[in-house]
Amino acid sequence: MTISPYLTPISKPQSSELIIYPYQGVGQIRFGMTREEVRSLLGKPSATFYKTPFSQNSTDAFDAVGVHVHYHSADYCESLEFFEPAKLLLGKTHIFDLSFTEVREWLESDDSELEIDDEGLTCFKYGVGIYAPDWQEDPNLLIEGVIVFNDRDYYNS
Repeated sequence: MTISPYLTPISKPQSSELIIYPYQGVGQIRFGMTREEVRSLLGKPSATFYKTPFSQNSTDAFDAVGVHVHYHSADYCESLEFFEPAKLLLGKTHIFDLSFTEVREWLESDDSELEIDDEGLTCFKYGVGIYAPDWQEDPNLLIEGVIVFNDRDYYNS
């Protein structure tokens, strides 16, 4: 599968599907947007919280969409974390319809830098992390979450 990482203009979605644009954003949300810009697209968050005790800024949860928006300390969008009911597409593939094994095999064939750990994997080619905490017990379970990030060094910052 070939996925083109070109920037696509923001437009009203034709459906509820959210397309990942590697290192640029998802759907209409682009990395670098302010919190106000994101909220103007998604509405009022269902919750705002700090992801960890070390978080420098709060996260907005939009549970109806199935996304948590993480903001840099300067209050701009730096990553997007998806879970069901999100209809998330990487290329033309609905990623939440795949098991960990299917995602791993697909991305391994396309990214020589793929990193696998106890909780899932990170694909630097497309700027995504796959959360599947029980994959070692049953690699055929569906994935539970996807984080889309804006920078290859996201996990090192």
